[in-house]
Amino acid sequence: MAFEISGNDKNVEILKMKKLIKMLDSVRGHGTSLISLTINPQDQISRVAKMLAEEHQTASNIKKRVTRQSVLDAITSAQSRLKLYKTVPRNGLVLYTGMGITEDGKKEKFAYDLVLFKPINASQYICDSRFHTEALK
Repeated sequence: MAFEISGNDKNVEILKMKKLIKMLDSVRGHGTSLISLTINPQDQISRVAKMLAEEHQTASNIKKRVTRQSVLDAITSAQSRLKLYKTVPRNGLVLYTGMGITEDGKKEKFAYDLVLFKPINASQYICDSRFHTEALK
């Protein structure tokens, strides 16, 4: 069942999204331990799940134990979030996962799956020391 967000509710949701973007932009990870995954509406969950499984296999070869474990944990978290969806939502889906350090210096695990307000036209997978929030902006 589809529903529409009223004007005031939409403004509240936009403010919440802006606050979330600001927080995600401030997070820093160890090495390449933060995953930003953008999935366009035409893509398929099964293809993305297969890609994540391949990335998990590749990441198991990372030499540094701490980095390897951080990346594997982030990929596993992304796989878990992806299992919540049978199909890609009509405007696309963005996942942010990984262990990062917040602006105030706290180490925290991040796992967000966000359905967008406006459609996106690109899919991308980025493993980096920061979250890539361009698709949300």
